[in-house]
Amino acid sequence: MLLSKSVSFKARLSLVVIVLAATAIMILLGLDKIVSSELSKWGIFGAIIAGAFYTFGISTPFAMAVILELMNFNDQFSVIIISCATAAVVDCVFFSIMRDSLEKNTKYILMHIRKKYKSIVSFAPFMGFFIFGLPLPDEFALALMGITKIELKKLWVIIFLAKTITLLILWKAIF
Repeated sequence: MLLSKSVSFKARLSLVVIVLAATAIMILLGLDKIVSSELSKWGIFGAIIAGAFYTFGISTPFAMAVILELMNFNDQFSVIIISCATAAVVDCVFFSIMRDSLEKNTKYILMHIRKKYKSIVSFAPFMGFFIFGLPLPDEFALALMGITKIELKKLWVIIFLAKTITLLILWKAIF
């Protein structure tokens, strides 16, 4: 999202792949356990910090791993609610700052999806919902959901629910 004015959508998707690979290496090295162990000592503030990093595309995958680990150290529902609420707030702040370019990019992507991928249009909102919980460009999620005008209150609820449900599914699948 922060790069939406200066870097192409395709380049940002390439960056996602690189970030996912780097995250996998960091997890294999156990860095997620070290970070989550330290953040768990900070209590609620640790969940807030992890949630804040769950918003940036570059840090989203690692923050997801840290939040999942934090859920093992603390009450899982407290961690998930605090971190996802924080992530939704930070996301909405960035959405409000980048509103014009996000809406423009979203309209372009939506038009392209509707024109080229007619068969997935009925599933698109569902897919877009979960993209908010993943390290993919937010314009893609907005476009799939058909959101071309950003209303921050509604967007906060969507982002909060998407990130919460995504983490719960991952947590149940992993642990």
